[in-house]
Amino acid sequence: MNFEYSPEYEKDVKRPDKPMREQLLSKLEKIGKNPNVGKPMKHRSNVFSERIGEKRLLYLVEGETVKLLCFKNRDEVYGYFRGA
Repeated sequence: MNFEYSPEYEKDVKRPDKPMREQLLSKLEKIGKNPNVGKPMKHRSNVFSERIGEKRLLYLVEGETVKLLCFKNRDEVYGYFRGA
C-alpha cells in the first residue's frame, strides 16, 4: 500500500505531541494492512475516518494508494468538506 500526503495533512501532523504521533503511526500501519478498516464517511465515496484520541484521521482509498487528507479534531474534520 502506498501513502500520499495532502498539504493539509502535512500541516496537521506537525502539531501533535509525541504520544499522539506514535498512535498515528500505529494506526497508519493498521491502515496499510487493511485500508477499509476505518469508518466510511457518508456521502463521500472511498473516504474513511479513523479516531485517534480526540482527533480524526481522514483518508481516501484509490486502488493501491491511500491519500491522507487531514488529521484534525472532530468538528474541524467535518468542516474540511464544506468547501469540497
